[in-house]
Amino acid sequence: MSFPRWLYGTDLTAITIQGAIVAGGALSLDGAVRTLTLQTRSVVPELRIENRDVRAVNSLQINEVRTGQGFGLRLSILQEGLALDELTNLVFNYIYARVSFTAGAQHHVGWFNVSGWTGGVQDLAENPVEVTLGPVDPGAPLSQYGIT
Repeated sequence: MSFPRWLYGTDLTAITIQGAIVAGGALSLDGAVRTLTLQTRSVVPELRIENRDVRAVNSLQINEVRTGQGFGLRLSILQEGLALDELTNLVFNYIYARVSFTAGAQHHVGWFNVSGWTGGVQDLAENPVEVTLGPVDPGAPLSQYGIT
């Protein structure tokens, strides 16, 4: 099916997603590469920051200390066709995913934790599905977290 050009993400020329599994204590690609370019509405990278309140027991002054940070993605596609089926299957069958996308002249690749799926029907013609992908460190040996 052909979509009008105004429905495509601005300057988004390519986007693929592939499921990943833990093998030998590291992330490893698994399954087919899914191309979502024609039905993608938006790809929104977001920095997630984790803070912890660390202070003396007799202090009321909040003292937040950064304990972690990482990039996640919010990926929104149109709710129809093969891309919807493939993305939904990926979300329900994998904990991790590798996403690659090109916007303009910039190419981005990242590993993510599959964190959420939101869909539904809206009163207007466009019915999006949004997948939330959280940060994960593919370079860290996952065995240190008890994952094998």
